[in-house]
Formats: sequence, C-alpha cells, structure tokens
Amino acid sequence: MKEHWGTGVASGAATITFFTILAKILGFAQTLIIANRFGAGMAVDAFAVAFSSIVFTLIVIPRDLLQPFLPLFTEHKTREGETAAWRFASSAGTWIALLIGAAAGLGMIHAEKLIRLASNFESEETLLLTATLTRIMLPAAFFMALFWLATLIMHAYKRFGPPAAAEVINKIVIIASIVLLHTVLGIRGLAVGVVLGALATLLFPVVGFGKTIRLFKPSLDWKSPVMKKMARLVLPILIGTLIAQSRVILNNWFASGMGEGMPASLLFAKRLSDTIVLLVPFAIGTAIYPFFSEMTARRQLTDAGNALAQVLRLMAVLFVPLSVGLGILRVPFVQILFHHGLFTMDNVHDTAAPLLFYSAGLTILAWEIMLMRFYFSAKDTLTPITIGLGCMALHVAMVAMLRNRFGHVSIPMAEALSKGVKVALLLVLIGKITPFPRIRENLLFMVKLFVAATAMGAVVYGLAAWSGVLDGITESVGIIARIRELGLPLALCAATGSLVYAALIWALRIPEARIALDFAVKRISHR
Repeated sequence: MKEHWGTGVASGAATITFFTILAKILGFAQTLIIANRFGAGMAVDAFAVAFSSIVFTLIVIPRDLLQPFLPLFTEHKTREGETAAWRFASSAGTWIALLIGAAAGLGMIHAEKLIRLASNFESEETLLLTATLTRIMLPAAFFMALFWLATLIMHAYKRFGPPAAAEVINKIVIIASIVLLHTVLGIRGLAVGVVLGALATLLFPVVGFGKTIRLFKPSLDWKSPVMKKMARLVLPILIGTLIAQSRVILNNWFASGMGEGMPASLLFAKRLSDTIVLLVPFAIGTAIYPFFSEMTARRQLTDAGNALAQVLRLMAVLFVPLSVGLGILRVPFVQILFHHGLFTMDNVHDTAAPLLFYSAGLTILAWEIMLMRFYFSAKDTLTPITIGLGCMALHVAMVAMLRNRFGHVSIPMAEALSKGVKVALLLVLIGKITPFPRIRENLLFMVKLFVAATAMGAVVYGLAAWSGVLDGITESVGIIARIRELGLPLALCAATGSLVYAALIWALRIPEARIALDFAVKRISHR
C-alpha cells in the first residue's frame, strides 16, 4: 500500500510538473507576443491595471478561499460516501458561483468607478479604455472560480492530468486570440482571449468528470456542519489574500500616475522574474509542504528546522547566481526578447530598470515561499499575516517617499526591501516554533556563497563589457542579427559564469552543490 501511495504521488507530481512547465513556456510566449503586437504604451498600461488590479483579484480570491475544500471533501467522501461529498461540493460551488458572479456583475456595472479608485491615470482616454477592458474580462473570474473547485474535486479523485492540461489550453486560446483578433479589436482582442481562455479552462476538467458530473446539484445549504467548518477556515485565508492583492493594486495605482508605459514596463519585468521563480520554488514548496506538516504534527521540530535550513540554503545556491547574472545582463536580455515590433529601445530600458530589483528579490521570494509553507504547516497563520500587513504598509510608505526620485523603479525597489524585511522577521520569529539550527554553520555558508557569486558576477560583467553587449546594441536589427550580436555573447557570458560559479561552490565545499548536482543527474538519467 505504501509503495502504491508513493508511486501515485510521484506520478501526479510528474504530470503537474510537465504541464506547469509547458504552461509557463506558453505564458512567456504570450508575454513576448503582447510586447511585439502592442509595445509598452497606453494599451498595455490599460490592460495591466484592468487585469492585475481588478480581474486577477477576483480570480485569486476564490482560488485561495477554496484551499480548505480538498481535505474537507476527502474526509466527507471517506466517512459519509460519495453522494454526501458531492452535496457539500454542490453547496460550495453554488455559493462560490453566486458570490463571484454577483461581484463580477457589479464590477462590470461600476467598472469606471473602480478604475478611478484603482488607478492614477492622467489621461481620460486611458482610464476609459481600462474600464472597457475590465468589463470585457470580468466574466473570466466567474469561469475561473468554478475551475478552481473542479480542480480540487479532481485532485480528491487523484486525477491531476485534466486540470494541469487546462492551464496549457488557457494559454493557447489567449495566444490565438491575440494573433487573430489584434488587427480588428486591438488590445480588446487580448481581453476577449482572457475570457475565452477561462471558459476553455473550465470546460476541460468538467468534461473530464464524465457521468460523475451528474452528482453536482446546485444547492444553497449553508447550515451543514461541513459548510460551517469551511466558513471558519476561510477567514484568515481571506485576510492574507486581501493583503497580498492590496500590494498589487497599490503598485498599479502608483505606476499609472508615473507616465505612459510605466505600468506596461513593470508588467513585462515582473512576468520575466515570475516565470523564473514560479517554476522551481513553488514546485519545491508544494512538494515539501506535506513533509513539514507531518514533522510538525509529530512534534519532530528539530527535524523540521533542519529540513527548512537545508531547503533555504538550496534556494540560495540556485537563485543568488541567477539574481547576479540577470541583474548584470538585464538590458541585453530584455532587448533580445522584446525589441521587435512596437517594442522600442526606450521600452527596453524602461523594462530593464525595474528588472534589476525584481531579479535582486528572486532569492527573497523563494525564501518567503518556503517560510510561509513552514509556518502554515505549524498551524501558525497569524504570525506571517501580521508581518505581511506591516511590510505592506512599509512597501507603500517607501514607494511614496522614493517615487519622485526613482520613478517606476521605486516600486520593485520597495518590494524587494519590504519582502526582505518580512523574510528576516519570519526567520527571527521562527524560534517560537523551533530553534533555527546551526547558526554559525549557516553564516559560514552565506560567506562562501557571497564569495562564489561575487567572483561569478565579476567574470560575467567583464565578458559582457568586453563583448560590447552590457548596455545592449543601439542599432535596430532583425531577429537573426540580434541573435548573432546579442544572443551569442549572452550565451558565452551565461555559460562561463555558470562554470566559474559551479567550480567555486564545489571547491568551497558547499553541501547543497552536491544536492543540486545529484538532482540534475537524476532528472537527466530519468529522461
């Protein structure tokens, strides 16, 4: 039975990982196409604010609120039977559909008022376009809310393929909409694609249920014990979600008042850094979460602390050099990806500037993910939520103080610094759960890592300056010439820097170097 369980987990994880990587690749391609078709001007500014501040907020709230649904559905299915579990699912689904549907409807009616609150656009034309895009995209929130529920039910049946594949379908539909509709509808074609993609995403797992879907019967039952238990569990999650999204909304409010193209530049820079960080830390965080939960439940707190320390060191080994390399090569990196179509060289520099601080925050974000998993596994949600609220206030205060001097760069600058404070506080307060292990050993590790990353950075900087690509190339050239003049020197810098870094962390006997190498060898050998 144990072997069967282990095989099932490995198989499910492999399926999710495969489709997640494919979806991220397509999402990256989507970003490149948006940059090519629309540049980084008013249209993308309007889309960035409409989607990130309003539509995505309404998408992410039900996703987070439904987190307690899976264990409750599984427990109900085991104890009361499949029919009773589906009665619970029907009630939860009906309430989610009504609440999100009503919120989306009200948002469509009052879109202009919402945008005036959520943005600081000086141009009335941009504001009205943002309101129009909001109205078009809000139905996507309704479809995605039902998709999150369908996904959790499928996971309860240990069916991971259809929900994971649905994310890929979503990206394909959006890309197709941009390509087919942008000449007729402009940026509105992208908004239509968001709605069609969400609908396709929902239909994919729903069709996968087959005849089982007949067990879903709309119900407004809220008095059942399981519904009351779920209502109690979602309150702290709602607070945490609203705190996280408040940062996004406030960032867009500040950026929208900094001039045309600034929200778009931040959108492109953020998506570049997120594409990198979401592939590894979220996957590892998801995998290690049940192990943290099991160790803390068994009061094996020393083991849990050792596991946390090791995974934090591993994240640092992976992301510190990536932060250094991306920070140094940010201009040629953005240029080779985006500088074509309507994306000008000015847009390149506007995007590369915030990318410096987004890349600097990669390790911080990876650590935040692991620490949040650890606190939640110990059933401590109050500490990270309280710290998160305080650091959000710090973030807003920093942007308000720095924006006149640094412009749109003040936003990622404040984000990196405020999240750094959050991670530091989470590390200090972890002593409430378990003493952080071997502090002297971990400090020595950080010194060694600093030496290796600094040496690598010096080599990368020197090669980039020698090859003349440190600040990109000024000529507007075709894709083939751009690959030859930028791509080859970038590849040389990346390869040489990676070899120098790998040699140094091996010579300095950093244990996580061997762990990372063993992991890579196993992945390659399995292929």
